[in-house]
Amino acid sequence: MKKTSRVIGTIAALGLGAGLALAGPVAANASTGQSAATSSAVTPLSGDCKWRNAVGPIGGGWSGASTGCNYIGTTKNTTVTYVWTKTSDTESCVQGKGFNALTAPVWQSAGCGDGGSTTILWGNVAGAKQVKVKSLAVATGSTINWE
Repeated sequence: MKKTSRVIGTIAALGLGAGLALAGPVAANASTGQSAATSSAVTPLSGDCKWRNAVGPIGGGWSGASTGCNYIGTTKNTTVTYVWTKTSDTESCVQGKGFNALTAPVWQSAGCGDGGSTTILWGNVAGAKQVKVKSLAVATGSTINWE
């Protein structure tokens, strides 16, 4: 297990400048030298994990995926939280990406209206947070900020 902590430490160090976050910090047990996940929360390792913009297209359909920070899930129970707020006069619906128990991508509603949030299973997966946006005003489109 000692090699595993070195690998994770190396991945974390390499990712500091690339918007990488480690989901579930790793700590070494002093008596055994074994590493263990200490939490299933997401811990950003970089200042690059800031609010992003996304657009709901004119016509009312779902946008393509807007990509945010990269995360590495350290347990099968790791979760990530998406928070969003509208930045235009138009309300939106938003979906956040997570992963099911088989590590297949799934999209979960983060709500409709002026803003919202959702916490979704991420699991033991390395990947980037993503959202999709749908404008509730077909003629004008919409914009949001999210993290």
